[in-house]
Amino acid sequence: MIDLLLVNKADTTLVDKDGWNAMDLAIIRINFKAAKALYKYGMPRREKEEYEGKTWRKYDIDLMFESIDADVEDVPYKQFFEKIRRERAEWLA
Repeated sequence: MIDLLLVNKADTTLVDKDGWNAMDLAIIRINFKAAKALYKYGMPRREKEEYEGKTWRKYDIDLMFESIDADVEDVPYKQFFEKIRRERAEWLA
């Protein structure tokens, strides 16, 4: 759906009441496919620090940025869940 909107020249400059644009919301909501499509379309993203505290874990943003930059078709969720397991083990230790 996002590809259809972008091809038909959807207005990517629109922001919500908090000033977040489509790329920001895709990253904050960990919607990799939308973020990837917007990135390929040329929509810029903010610095990682501006997204901190907006998702439930800091490495969500790190994983999103790494995956978008790596030009992969999907987020390596196995890597994501391994990070969660490691963090949980460290916290319980």
